[in-house]
Amino acid sequence: MLSKKAINWFALAAGVLMLVEVALSIFVPWWKLQIGSGTGFVTVNANPFYTNFGVLRLNFVIPILFAINVATTALFTASGIIFIIYSVKPVKSYSKHLLSYGWKRPVYTLVGFIVVLMLIVYVAPDIVNTMAHTSMIHIPLVGSSVMQISSNVFGNSNSVQIGITVIATFEYTFYLAIAATALGIAARIYHRRIVSKAVISPPAAVITPIQAPTPAPASQPI
Repeated sequence: MLSKKAINWFALAAGVLMLVEVALSIFVPWWKLQIGSGTGFVTVNANPFYTNFGVLRLNFVIPILFAINVATTALFTASGIIFIIYSVKPVKSYSKHLLSYGWKRPVYTLVGFIVVLMLIVYVAPDIVNTMAHTSMIHIPLVGSSVMQISSNVFGNSNSVQIGITVIATFEYTFYLAIAATALGIAARIYHRRIVSKAVISPPAAVITPIQAPTPAPASQPI
């Protein structure tokens, strides 16, 4: 029988890391894009919990993105708390349902963020370049590149190419999210081992010894 002190350490670590991740991501983005040298003419600080944009050092948020960020934050935080609750009660009747909810949230959040990021980096520039009949717009996923923009865009009659530096980086919070997701998956796998240990083996059969019959007393001579 599994000890009452048994705990799913993977789930506990995942839950704590998820709560830390939410707190840190308010200040540190998962992915940062900087257009322009120095402090950047345009900056994009993206993560599922707080996404903001900066133009000439003035930061602003888009209301619909802010609403999505709030909803994601609430679900992710709830998942982290559920992980912690499950970790200390891994063999209860409701534990499997808690785990089922808990481990899926970080997976959905991480995969969804990567998909949206791929659309921003690869699909959106291609659409803009196709519509503008140019190949000027290019956004790296990570690293730096130089966008060559014609000065005609700025109203200059002379066609001069202007190079604008673009820098994209993944911050440490993104890798913490990967770690939290991996721990959640590990907790799901380890759950089977915990449940199998919690199965109570049937009690051994008690064998009652058969008492030998008492011999009849010998007849007394008359």
